[in-house]
Amino acid sequence: MYQVPKNREVRMKIIDITGRVVWNKKVFHTKAGTYSFQWKGEDNAGRKVVDGVYFLKMNAGKEKVIKKLILLQ
Repeated sequence: MYQVPKNREVRMKIIDITGRVVWNKKVFHTKAGTYSFQWKGEDNAGRKVVDGVYFLKMNAGKEKVIKKLILLQ
């Protein structure tokens, strides 16, 4: 889950342990509120990625959040 305090454009990236972006998404004109997010363990091409540690990087205007993810399929 994540919160957007003001109407903003939200950008999300999933980054692997080597720093490579494996998945990204841009959500335009997100209204203020609380949202849920589910990553299916796939890259931008829809291929499954390997189990391991990943990072979610989310930007909403000037606000930035980084969360550690552990993928076990």
